[in-house]
Amino acid sequence: MKRLAKISFVLLMLLPACISQAVEETPNSFVEGTQVGSEAVTVSSPIVEEIETSPSFTDQLSDILNRCKSREMSLSPNGEHMVILCEEKKLWAFDIRTDTIEPAADIELPMFVFRFKWSKDSSALALSTREGVHFFSPAEKKLTGYLESKHWFPVDIAWSADNDSIAISVPGGSLFSPTEAFVKILSYPELEVLKEINYPGETPNGTFSILWNGELENSVFFLTAGKLKYLNESGIRNLDFPILAPDFLSYMGWLSNNRYYVTGIAFEPQAIEDKIGIFEGAEKIVEFTIKDPMDESRYINILDIQASRNGRELIALLSNGNIVVYLVGNDNIGSVLELEKRSINSSSKICLLEAQNALVLMFGDGNFEIIPFDVNLLNGEL
Repeated sequence: MKRLAKISFVLLMLLPACISQAVEETPNSFVEGTQVGSEAVTVSSPIVEEIETSPSFTDQLSDILNRCKSREMSLSPNGEHMVILCEEKKLWAFDIRTDTIEPAADIELPMFVFRFKWSKDSSALALSTREGVHFFSPAEKKLTGYLESKHWFPVDIAWSADNDSIAISVPGGSLFSPTEAFVKILSYPELEVLKEINYPGETPNGTFSILWNGELENSVFFLTAGKLKYLNESGIRNLDFPILAPDFLSYMGWLSNNRYYVTGIAFEPQAIEDKIGIFEGAEKIVEFTIKDPMDESRYINILDIQASRNGRELIALLSNGNIVVYLVGNDNIGSVLELEKRSINSSSKICLLEAQNALVLMFGDGNFEIIPFDVNLLNGEL
């Protein structure tokens, strides 16, 4: 009871901690060229300030978020490391394998990070910015490589199954100046181009989000390039799903049983609708429309979405201020929990910490909230 009281006290006393800035992503061109150890990147010594020992994970995390002025967070797949994007383009890294949150690195980046993509074994983290992709090693506690972008749209990254190569999106391009490939595969950590995937007669107008089966041979990709596309060694085809334009951020991620989710926007005659699609290969299992139960004409968009580790739940932050948990069934999807929150804006983000039974909500206006959240209590059938 004392511990519950203490957590309640912390939640009531949370101070402004997260200053997020909404940045429109506008496509320009394409990524090529590689470089290791960019001079534009400064790696400072580990965080100078020591974290005061606190009786709970929540107390320690609150202290960090307050000092960091957090914009966004990301947790490694194995749950052992946490990175926080702070104000002034700083990135703080922490080791959370014990009850004490240990500082690992304090890195200053030249630009804000748009995408965090961990390797499958959690040994490396790709940080995508407008000027390129930086690679961070939790074990070495420093940046270990840099992929330069000659254009102004953040590159998406997908890791191979053995973590020794990466696939990158090729943003930008137009009908008059198409890109030369849909996807490029590079070795890691050398960052040398191993393969470019393109098809004669097709016009790559830029790819923006990608999923990869992780195989160098017999590669299969799901990517957004104006439409949702299925791409393999034999060819490319459009899948039945609403427009996925770069002006509207699409989220993609893996679920259980080799399924994946993708978000998109449908422009109807009298409305604009955000949708979640569940696919298995090129087959669409279900398409779900985000609607306000009180006013179906009201447009609600997805600000952030994450899948649970078991791949059965999707946690979405919506523009109406709600956090909704969707349970993905065999052939359907439905909401099983809805939390009403206020002060949500377009910069708001969430981060699920399953091992700590917590969900961090960063409002985007200088405040955050750590919400007790146990995914295991949500398991059920639709």
